[in-house]
Amino acid sequence: MLFSVFSVLFTSCQESKSFPDSDDQVPSSPSDSPVLEDSAVPFEPDDTAEPTDPIYTSDKAATQSIDFVYNRNMTNGNPLKGFVTSIENWGQPANDFPLSLEFAYVPLSALVVNADQYDFENGFEPLIDASASRNHHIILRVYIDYPNLNSGLPSYLNGVIDCEPYSDYGGGCSPDYSDPELQSAILNFISVFGSAYDGDPRIAFVQLGLLGFWGEWHTYPHTDWFPDDTFQQSVISAFDEAFEVTPLQIRYPSQDTPQRDIGFHDDSYAYATVGSVEWFFWNRVLASGAELNWMRGPMGGEVYPPLQTALFSDAYAVDTYSQDFESITDTTHATFMLNYAAFNMNGTGYQGEQRNRAEQAAMQMGYEYTLEQAAIEASGLNGDTVDITVTAFIRNTGVSPFYYPLSLELTGIETGEVLHEIPGVELLLPETESTALVFSLEDIPVADINQSYGLMLKSDHLLPQQHIRWANETQQEGQMRLSPLFQCIYATESIWPGQEIQASNGPCTCDVNGTFYTYSGEICQLD
Repeated sequence: MLFSVFSVLFTSCQESKSFPDSDDQVPSSPSDSPVLEDSAVPFEPDDTAEPTDPIYTSDKAATQSIDFVYNRNMTNGNPLKGFVTSIENWGQPANDFPLSLEFAYVPLSALVVNADQYDFENGFEPLIDASASRNHHIILRVYIDYPNLNSGLPSYLNGVIDCEPYSDYGGGCSPDYSDPELQSAILNFISVFGSAYDGDPRIAFVQLGLLGFWGEWHTYPHTDWFPDDTFQQSVISAFDEAFEVTPLQIRYPSQDTPQRDIGFHDDSYAYATVGSVEWFFWNRVLASGAELNWMRGPMGGEVYPPLQTALFSDAYAVDTYSQDFESITDTTHATFMLNYAAFNMNGTGYQGEQRNRAEQAAMQMGYEYTLEQAAIEASGLNGDTVDITVTAFIRNTGVSPFYYPLSLELTGIETGEVLHEIPGVELLLPETESTALVFSLEDIPVADINQSYGLMLKSDHLLPQQHIRWANETQQEGQMRLSPLFQCIYATESIWPGQEIQASNGPCTCDVNGTFYTYSGEICQLD
C-alpha cells in the first residue's frame, strides 16, 4: 500500500557533563601535567568497590495493531462545515438540526460612518460575538445593494453617488460603481476590514460581496451597471492582500480568482450547479480553469430557495433544474450550504426521513477524517527505558480539506500530557489510501510501556467548546484511544517488559516481544 509519512521525534534522554571547579588546577600544557615518579606507588584497582548490577539491553521489537470501524454518523455537527442558517437575518432555528456555522449579511453603512471612519464595534462585533457565544463560527458578507432592503451605501455618500433605480427582485437603487469616491470607500474598507479581522478565530470565511445585487457580483439583467474589469480586479486584489489567514469566497470565478487561493459560492445550488446548460455554475468554473480551487479555498453557497422545501423528500424529482445533492457535492467539493428550510420550514424545519437524509447530506460536505488503523511498536529495551513508535493511518474521507492549520496530537491518557503533535494534517486531500503519521518516543520509562494513548485532531481556529470528531466508532469528544498490552506470561501471571523472574538458568527479563531472555540474550529455560 502506498502512503506518505509524517514523522516527529520526542526524546527524553538527558546528558550530563562534568566541569572542574574554579578552584581546581587545570593543566595548561603537557609540562604542567603530573608525572609518575619511579618511587611512586603503582595504581591498583580498588577491590572493595560495590559490583554494578547488570543491565538488560535488547534490539528486539514488537508491534501491536488496532483496526478501527468507520462510522460517518459520528461526525454529525463537526465544526466549519454542513448546512447553515442566518440567525441574525432569519431568526432562531425552530429545531435542533446540527449547526456549527452561521451566516450574516451586513450593510456597508453599518460599518463605514464617514471617509476613513469605521464602526466595527457596533457593526460587526455584536454579530460575531453572538455567533461565537452559540459555539458557531460566522460567515460574513458585506453588501451595498440588497434588493427590497434599504440601501447599504454609507450615509455620507447618500446624494453624492448616483444610482440606477430598478424594480427587479423587489426593487432598489444600484450605485454607480465607477464613481471614484465610492471606489475609494470600498477599497479602504477592505484594507481596514482585513487588518481588524484576518485570522479571527470566531470567523469561518469571508465572502467578497460588496458588488452587485446581494453582493453576488452581478446586476442581472442590467449587466451594464456592473463594475468594469479593472475595478473588479482591484477589489479582488485588495481582499487577497488584506486576508492572508481567513479563507475567501467569491460568487463566480471572476478575473484572476482561478489563480488565487479563493473559493466560490454557488447561491443557486442544486438548481443551476452541474449539467449541460452553459451558464451553470460548474461549467463556468470549468471554463475558467478553476476546477481545483477547492483544494485551496472553500466551496459553499446556498441551496436554491424554491428547492429547499422539497429537497430530501420523496416529492423531490431529480431533473435539469433540480439536481441530485449527493452527486453535485461530490463534483463541487462543497463545504457548506445555506438552507433556511432545514432549520425553519413550516415553523419546524425538516422532520422525519427528510431530516435524516439532510443530516447525511450535511455530513457529506467538507472534510472528514477517518482513523483506519494504528500501530504501536516497542523496541530497544535498555534497562529501565524503552522506545515507542506510534503510527496512525488516517485518511480524509470527505470531499474537501480542512481550511485552517490542523495537527494530530498524541496524548498520554492517564497523565493528560501532550506527548507530541504532527502539523500539516490540513494538507491531506480526499484520498483512497491512508497516510501514515509517525510519532517516535525515545527512552520513555519502561514502566509506561502499556500506558494508553489518545489521538485527537487539533486546530487553534476551533472555538473553546468545539472538537473534531473522527468518522469512527468508539471515541470520546474526538479522542481515539490506543491501549497496548506488551507482556510475557509466566505461570499464568502477566509480566511486563523490563521485569525479571528467576529461572533455572538464572535471572530472566521479559522483553517486548513476549519472551524471557538472559542478560546474554539467550532464551530462558522456564520450568
